[in-house]
Amino acid sequence: KRAADGGHVLSQFAVGKIYFTSKKIPYDPQQGQAYLTKAADANLPIAQMALASLLADGKALKKDVKASTFWANRLLNNAKASESHKKTAQNILDSLKNH
Repeated sequence: KRAADGGHVLSQFAVGKIYFTSKKIPYDPQQGQAYLTKAADANLPIAQMALASLLADGKALKKDVKASTFWANRLLNNAKASESHKKTAQNILDSLKNH
């Protein structure tokens, strides 16, 4: 957490994920979203994908079509993103259009 708070992007993603998945610390989706957003803002593709997905499905975070679309589009236009990440982003966008 210290590295994440110091701006280390991969640590920000890891800490964000822990708030959603760890059995050792309390489940805290707001903190998780805050750390994932820091990493996504720093252009980390997996963080952008995680936010787009979490905001699209509405389970761990409140469904937010506008924000999910924003992160999916950022991921599609991210030069660092793999083809797999881009395919996931497109699938998220397609699913949002159908609802």
